[in-house]
Amino acid sequence: MLVRILIASIFVFSAIHRMTHYQEAVMYSHSVGLYTALDFRLVLATILEIVGALSFIFGYKTTIGAICLLLFMIPVTIHFHAFWNYSGQEASMQVMHFIMNAGLTGAIFFVLGMGAGPFSLDSLCKKKN
Repeated sequence: MLVRILIASIFVFSAIHRMTHYQEAVMYSHSVGLYTALDFRLVLATILEIVGALSFIFGYKTTIGAICLLLFMIPVTIHFHAFWNYSGQEASMQVMHFIMNAGLTGAIFFVLGMGAGPFSLDSLCKKKN
């Protein structure tokens, strides 16, 4: 349960930050070359994060939650932390973010493979059946 909450907290704070600092998110997206359908992309990213994070927090439908988080994480990691497009200190920072996101993606895959665990709504629902 703690693992799911720790993973989810990153996405909750990210979604909240995007919602409360929308123009900053737009400017950052522009800085990496995203212009088309940006409002749709930002709303979709926020929805994926919130649905995935809530799923992880409550341990309910964790497979769907993990898929939502992966649909968010993989393109974000590749596009926003493309360290191969930078040099010097900025490249080093982007490598660090890329590696951290890769590790977080691995944690999501772990939950996807192992399930939500005994302290989850998924487990409670299985016991009732």
